[in-house]
Amino acid sequence: MFTVYAAFFGSVMNFAFLFAGTVSTNPLIILLAIFLMAGGHNSGRFGGDRYVQPHLREWFQKYPLPKREKPTLKTAA
Repeated sequence: MFTVYAAFFGSVMNFAFLFAGTVSTNPLIILLAIFLMAGGHNSGRFGGDRYVQPHLREWFQKYPLPKREKPTLKTAA
């Protein structure tokens, strides 16, 4: 259902490993993640996203997340 998000953050982790100096199979995995993100466009037409995401959108519009107040700094007097 959240394949595109998982592929994106997986590729971010792979880039972190590459920048750290390890090579191994990370370039191949990054290439596969790019294909998953490009194919994620079609998941809205054929996959579970077509049925689940409209219901999630309605639910979050019906029950919005509560607004958080900004914390105030209390100074010692």
